Amino acid sequence: MKRLLTLLLLAAVTAIVGIAKEREITPQDYRALKAAIALVDQGMSEAALPDFDRLASEYPDNYLVQYEKMYTLYTLGRYDDVVKIARKLMKHREATPLTYQMCGNAFDLLGNAAEARKTYAKGLKKFPDAGMLYLETGNLDVSAEDYNAALKNFNKGIDVEPNFASNYYRAAELYFASENFRVWGLIYAEAEILLAPSNRARHRDMGQAIKDCFLSAVTIVTEGEKTEAKISLVPSRNMSISTDDSQAAIAFDGIYEACVALGLAPIVAADHKFTASIPQMAAMRQAAVEAYFEITDNLYGNAMYLLPFQKKIIDAGHWEAYNYFIFSEASPEEFEAWHTANSDAFDAFVDWYNNSIFRLDATHTVGIDTIYRDMRQLNPLGALLLQASLLHSNDKK
Repeated sequence: MKRLLTLLLLAAVTAIVGIAKEREITPQDYRALKAAIALVDQGMSEAALPDFDRLASEYPDNYLVQYEKMYTLYTLGRYDDVVKIARKLMKHREATPLTYQMCGNAFDLLGNAAEARKTYAKGLKKFPDAGMLYLETGNLDVSAEDYNAALKNFNKGIDVEPNFASNYYRAAELYFASENFRVWGLIYAEAEILLAPSNRARHRDMGQAIKDCFLSAVTIVTEGEKTEAKISLVPSRNMSISTDDSQAAIAFDGIYEACVALGLAPIVAADHKFTASIPQMAAMRQAAVEAYFEITDNLYGNAMYLLPFQKKIIDAGHWEAYNYFIFSEASPEEFEAWHTANSDAFDAFVDWYNNSIFRLDATHTVGIDTIYRDMRQLNPLGALLLQASLLHSNDKK
């Protein structure tokens, strides 16, 4: 089966590139270093440690050698030793955010969360665009049950490094747990899957969370011959409008819920029940995307890039395969049955995707803190008319 490409988020430290020039590694030691790294990758850290000890002694100023020894000690749970090496490496001119991350994690695992937080803060002072350090700071906040602070850190990490998938994953978990922000759970979960498609465990978690969210939010009631569908993703059915003297902004959450409500209509007409099957999810989600573009004319622009990206998939004719991919890990039997009969369609989607990868940057985002950046200007009357159009469309359904 063809696989989607994963974005290269970080240059792999173990790629044996950019080796420090303090003392050039001999060809023999170069081979020994690669062999030791391979042992660690195979879960044989104890066997690799003697080689790292020798190499670290021979090349005390070589960042890569010292880092790989530190990583090996980390895998062995020798966190005090990790901290000792990390303190030296953080002063090295080739230091990367990974060293601060590993040192902070070691402190945390030693039970010293305060020192871990200080370490991440030092790293962020030197590397302000390091999404991984915002992630780890947010993880400390979650452990302290300070969820608002955690979300602030995860979202800051999303802002500074929009292609780093882990911040979306952690934020999505918290948003799904909140009655007020489940729409953002849906958005971040799908972004995480697209940014890290090879992480099957997280793919499964996020796909299942999306399905569970809709299963809990959708209610279909039949009275006599009348069947009605309702959805509750946000606390109020009304779309919040905020205004100043001349301009208005409509909260994204309400817009998205209204568009999804429109997407329920074909499901009600066809099935009179909602099970979150992949065909149902595909039909509902396609109708929601089409409603968003038809009624709002892409109101939020590329500040909510997931929707324009989904529209590209629909226009390219790969929407069915895309949805089977999104939910493949959460519903493997359903996916395999479809894939057996539609492998060519899936491969065609993969080929298309690998040439149109979901990439985020400063101008193409899905962050909650940037959602209104590209929003088309509306006056208060225009906002009210747009709100009425969406609500009236829902009423007609």
